[in-house]
Amino acid sequence: MIKNVSSVCFSNDDRNLVTCNQGGEVQLWDMRVPNSALTSRDIEMGELYSLDVLENYYAVSGENTIVVGDLRKNMAPVQKLVNIHTMTIRNVKFTSTHLISGADDGLVHVYDINNLSEDGLSSVINVDTGINRLGLIGDALWTITHTHELQFWNRSTCLQVGTTINRSTFETPTSSEWDHYVINATSHGDELLLAVGNHQGSVTIHKVGIENNKSISSPISEPLTGGHDDDVLVRAIWIDLPQVDRVITAGEDGKACIWRGGSSTSKSKKKKNFKPY
Repeated sequence: MIKNVSSVCFSNDDRNLVTCNQGGEVQLWDMRVPNSALTSRDIEMGELYSLDVLENYYAVSGENTIVVGDLRKNMAPVQKLVNIHTMTIRNVKFTSTHLISGADDGLVHVYDINNLSEDGLSSVINVDTGINRLGLIGDALWTITHTHELQFWNRSTCLQVGTTINRSTFETPTSSEWDHYVINATSHGDELLLAVGNHQGSVTIHKVGIENNKSISSPISEPLTGGHDDDVLVRAIWIDLPQVDRVITAGEDGKACIWRGGSSTSKSKKKKNFKPY
């Protein structure tokens, strides 16, 4: 059984699942034998927060340290980046050439994958606010902060691209910016799909892009309602790409809701209309 999981990732062959947990363990699971871990490794650095996999290697983050390990060798650590941030590292992300970390200190570090050491630090992006999520879209990096702001960054210049999208973007005539919160984002080609929740337990998916150096957002779905309880936060979302015709949400009410999409009946809006099943 998997307990207190903080992050999960498929291996590159999609046959195995890699997890990390609040107890400080990284575990490898065979999807064909889900009740018993193939390998379990205590990283010995306390609670773990984020995990990513590239080929045969994994990276996992702790309080202010990142460990890189080998999936083929009983999850054995092969490199450790110690005290690289001054606060908790919430995110790690591999690219084909770099390892990226984002932390509560508001900094994004980009390391050369062939030199995972302090000397291999190739660039630093100052987001200026604690980073909750990060990811890649084309040549750019996106971040979601603890204050529910979405920003795009040029990975070469480390400068912001476009404008900041915050909760006020999602205000309606019947709601204020404080009724909304950002759940997560998913890259979809050259666009970003942003999941936004409200305090009535519903979720809306927005398409986000940059035009004329300005970040723009437009909903591509009707609100996903009727699945989660009122006054419940939705903490996680998975979007079936590229069709975007199935969504899974998980909330603090202990529910995982599966939503199936269909065409909206509205002629004026090309939005998907999702229903739970």
